[in-house]
Amino acid sequence: MERKTLGIILIVILVLFCACPGLCISIWGILMAVGGNMAEMGVEGFTATGNPSGFGIGGIVIGLVMVIGSVVGIIFAAKMGKDEEKEDIGEVPPAI
Repeated sequence: MERKTLGIILIVILVLFCACPGLCISIWGILMAVGGNMAEMGVEGFTATGNPSGFGIGGIVIGLVMVIGSVVGIIFAAKMGKDEEKEDIGEVPPAI
């Protein structure tokens, strides 16, 4: 498998399994931190115990870590996919 193909596959996997869920978790965390709770958001059978803003801040942090990790991985995969051609400069003259 070529490096370019492997880089594209890694980018798609990172976006699907790290960036998209990270954004969803961040949005959920923002909603929780602003003052919503699970019962108000439509989750059936959930009783609100604890601090919803604490869960929201935790969700924001986890989501941001996932998004930042995917961005770093995408940059790495994009650099891995590039085929750099090294220019042959020939003989290097001796230093004077």
